[in-house]
Amino acid sequence: TFSGTAADGNADLYACRYLPDSAAGGNNAQLVLQSFSQVTELLKPIGGWLQARDVAWSRAAGLNVLVGGVGVLYDTVAPFKPQFKNVTFDRASGLLVYTGVSLTPGTLNTFTNTLYVDTSTGRVRFVTTPTTAVTATFTPQARRITEDSRADTGVVTFLDPTFKPNEGPGLGRVQADQRWYLWRKAGVSGDSTSATLYQKAQRLTVFQPDGPIAVIGGITQVKSIIVGGADITAQVDVDAVLGRIYFPISASGTITEGQEATIIYTPAGSVTNAHPSGVQMPPLKCIIQWQDVAVSNVDSAPPTDTPAGLAMVVDTKVTMDKHINENNVAAFLDTSTYNDLLAVPTPAKPDYPHKIWLFWNSTRNGTADLYYETINPRFTASR
Repeated sequence: TFSGTAADGNADLYACRYLPDSAAGGNNAQLVLQSFSQVTELLKPIGGWLQARDVAWSRAAGLNVLVGGVGVLYDTVAPFKPQFKNVTFDRASGLLVYTGVSLTPGTLNTFTNTLYVDTSTGRVRFVTTPTTAVTATFTPQARRITEDSRADTGVVTFLDPTFKPNEGPGLGRVQADQRWYLWRKAGVSGDSTSATLYQKAQRLTVFQPDGPIAVIGGITQVKSIIVGGADITAQVDVDAVLGRIYFPISASGTITEGQEATIIYTPAGSVTNAHPSGVQMPPLKCIIQWQDVAVSNVDSAPPTDTPAGLAMVVDTKVTMDKHINENNVAAFLDTSTYNDLLAVPTPAKPDYPHKIWLFWNSTRNGTADLYYETINPRFTASR
């Protein structure tokens, strides 16, 4: 996890993953960059280009650009079947150049546009820019953790495999695997905002396109969640109000990230006087991805600006007495947190201790000193 400069010149945080290639043997093993799972993201106009959140798109994996929900590189009837052959790689610029592109596939004599794809920075540019929303389906090798106009640097990250009560009424506790990020966000020139520390957590998430999930008679209406051929309904964390399902890293022996989850559930909006038990939806198939979650008492509604909520960014300021040039954060999970995690919860102690230690530098008193505090984020929602 590192800070890097985006195509627009702003410093953001990124995450990449590597596996040691042991073929060389001994100390000569090399680290090989690994791809994340395929995503679909809304592209935002920046400096004449249309920019995705995630970058370093794999050229070896499937790539499609969609205008108004219609693919312009591949036949939408047969996904990822080449629709034309006019694509070249310009070595001087590092761009993929698609000529003879149609913004209205299936219409004769409209294959006149040209599309430039910069896979390294995750952006595209048309000679004639479409007037409708443009999305891209790609396989990133670097995921952007922050996305704002302020410089984000000095990131610390760690995995937190804790347990928590299930958000779904009537369901048992679950393993709430989270990845924490803490970092320094720069101040704004000419503004009273000073550089300070920010935090966020990510969990393996699926968003329900119909929003909230029905709760009838105190029972969350999720009939089944199948991953890797196994029903893992009892192992997931269901937030019925926000329509989110959170997954552990491993369930029934299967690594969940990047897997397709088949979900049968009843949306809250289908419960009416005519249908008091709601209307069960056809099986929903979604890819499980690491996504931001709110880490304070303020809930964040599922995003609506991308097909699967994949562009959501939730940055939360670390609570402290003063915010004056805070930087150089070090953070870790208190190991004593886990003393009680395996114990069965009691009515007097329904939640779990969850302390994170922070140490950082600040010039708030006129000189550089070290400060520390602990934070104990809530896991249960406050509505």
